[in-house]
Amino acid sequence: MFVCVKFALNGLTQFSEHALKDAYFRPPFPFFTATTTNTMHEFDLRDHEFIPLNDLLKIMQLVETGGEANLRITYREVQVNGAVETQKRKKLRKGDVVEFGGERIVIR
Repeated sequence: MFVCVKFALNGLTQFSEHALKDAYFRPPFPFFTATTTNTMHEFDLRDHEFIPLNDLLKIMQLVETGGEANLRITYREVQVNGAVETQKRKKLRKGDVVEFGGERIVIR
């Protein structure tokens, strides 16, 4: 989705067709992607039996809010054990592997 945005920069009027790079336009949520870093993390459940998927994304600071976590899951950006997961509160147990934005989390 491209939008033509007009803005002033140093007294000159310029046009931009790529709205994602304009300082005066914040695109709706799914129009940006995270950089892939291929980092592996471990999450220890300790005394708990499971953790909901959206809570894990927040705790691991892969998203800023619970709403963002839910949207990312809805837009099929999260994989659990190699399959795309759309259940926001999917119960993750020991041995599950979550992949999101180039990050890999192993539940211990």
